[in-house]
Amino acid sequence: ASTAKAPQAENKTGQSPMRNYDQLTAKDLVTRVQKLSAPQVTAVLDYERARKKRATVIRAAEQRLAAAS
Repeated sequence: ASTAKAPQAENKTGQSPMRNYDQLTAKDLVTRVQKLSAPQVTAVLDYERARKKRATVIRAAEQRLAAAS
């Protein structure tokens, strides 16, 4: 139905926000988050908060969003 915002829509269906997300280390994700768009970072943040709850990834995503605004 709503495919315009793919990263957020995918997250709400329970799918990971990027390919092989669950295999990536926190260090890998912290690096990748810096290169993502705000909607993609939001999807990562939501997914991480709901599942793995890694503080370093959450903090990096929050900082990236703060820097983008």
